[in-house]
Amino acid sequence: MENVLAKKDLQIAILGAGISGLTVGVRLMERSWSNVTIYSEYIAADGLERRPLVSEVACALWLPIWTRQKEVDDSYRAREVYWSRYSFNKFKELDCSCGIELVHHREFYTEAEVEGGLAIPSELSNMLPGFVGQPVASPPPMPNDMPALTYEQSFETYVVAMPVYLSWLVHRFRELGGKFGSGIIFRSLDDVRRIDAKLYVNALGLAGGHIFGDATMVGVKGQVVLCPPDPNICCSVGVGEYCLIPRRDALVLGSLLQRTFTDSNPTQENIDLILRVVRPWIASGLFHRRNSTSAGKGLKTPSARASSAGLRPFRPSGIRVELEQFDRFCVVHNYGHGGAGVSLSWGCAETVVDLLNEFDK
Repeated sequence: MENVLAKKDLQIAILGAGISGLTVGVRLMERSWSNVTIYSEYIAADGLERRPLVSEVACALWLPIWTRQKEVDDSYRAREVYWSRYSFNKFKELDCSCGIELVHHREFYTEAEVEGGLAIPSELSNMLPGFVGQPVASPPPMPNDMPALTYEQSFETYVVAMPVYLSWLVHRFRELGGKFGSGIIFRSLDDVRRIDAKLYVNALGLAGGHIFGDATMVGVKGQVVLCPPDPNICCSVGVGEYCLIPRRDALVLGSLLQRTFTDSNPTQENIDLILRVVRPWIASGLFHRRNSTSAGKGLKTPSARASSAGLRPFRPSGIRVELEQFDRFCVVHNYGHGGAGVSLSWGCAETVVDLLNEFDK
């Protein structure tokens, strides 16, 4: 017992303060690791003053999609299902004060997407409340140059107001005794070595792959348009790379999956692209509550709030959660989540903690 307790006193340096880093920090503290510090150029030592993170741009809906591009073996597939299920059940435990709400979601697919296995698999659909998969009866209106929608999956899931949720994670981590280090800009392994620790967690997202020599990492640009909340919209909607998500703090339109781009900042071109597809959904009234007086009126000044963009850390072969041994320290990697960073956050964090618990100092 003394050896176990001594091991859990070892300093752990978490690199990155986005959704992955913060969630790992909370789980480490909850599972009795006592010396945990999160380092990021985006967060101050008091854990309060933060610059905007890529995680804050997320829509964010529990929907584990766009996690990989290549075929994977059964072992990896089982891990991804575990991460997804674990995270869904964790969100179920949290309440709306954390920025989490249960919503009815409708996801529409083309015939090619269904044949390509992009629909939610049975290993996940069988746990989703109210899940129904069926041919489309009333598809949302789409531009003529886009493929017809033939299949729909609808179910209850969780939508997360990311600014509120990230602030809750910061508070929870500090409440448990976790610490924040002074801002460090991580550009190379030399920057990592500036922190005197024996155990590291790499939760740097896109930079985390580059720093540790993973040349497969790709930045996939997403953008959202934040509009005033509309309580008359009764569900979230997804069609390929486009979505409509009603949150308490905003009506979110997005979100794009761009692997080729010239500007990582929000652009008017992308705003126009999103509105071209999503705005007719709202004007149609298909997703409004019954007896709603706003159906068919469309949005007023849809860019009135803001538009934000970010680069998803996409790894074609799948998410990397594994331990790597260096000469003088060990790193547990947790990066490459693509479009599912929120959806898999708690499950991946649990695996990270398990790997650290197995570490032989």
